[in-house]
Amino acid sequence: LHPLHRSTLRMILTEPKNALVRQYIKIFELDGITLRFTDDALDAIVDKTLEQKLGARGLRSIMEQVMIEPMYELPSTDTKELVVDAAYVQSQLSKQEETEEEATS
Repeated sequence: LHPLHRSTLRMILTEPKNALVRQYIKIFELDGITLRFTDDALDAIVDKTLEQKLGARGLRSIMEQVMIEPMYELPSTDTKELVVDAAYVQSQLSKQEETEEEATS
């Protein structure tokens, strides 16, 4: 097996009919929240996937780490739009890493 290239992972994340980005947009839409991912956010997700050598299946894991908190917290707020950028991705991934470190301490 050969590792997937950055462009291939990015395409998997955004282009298929059931792409992860489209799935999350739809989930948030059901709660009346407009969800948008910036290009740098998508790059950050792909970078993290490549860094951890997770491949295409790893995209789901990274996306879950980024989106789990807002998915459960935002519907109970007045938030109508969430723009996910690279800084937000890094912030969410850092929170997850801290939680994992605390769990193993």
